[in-house]
Amino acid sequence: VERIGGLGVQISKVSEGFIIERVYTNTPAEQQGVEKGAVIVEVNGVETYDLSTYDFLQLTTGTVGSEVMVRFLDDLPEDPPHRFVRAILE
Repeated sequence: VERIGGLGVQISKVSEGFIIERVYTNTPAEQQGVEKGAVIVEVNGVETYDLSTYDFLQLTTGTVGSEVMVRFLDDLPEDPPHRFVRAILE
């Protein structure tokens, strides 16, 4: 059985993309130092400003151990995307 994993955040839609309302403990997001208030503007090369929450979750969740690449609003254009490895969320 394929296990589905994610980043470990609670999100809300904002005009620029999705803002992080909460970072859960012992999750990929916490391990990467993601903070509440960060705004996700791109997931795996897809801009998030016009995505529905459902579509956003389809991009960020997937097979445990698979990678997801994320850009935040405050990243510089030359910064590489942040690499997360999906994990089981308890």
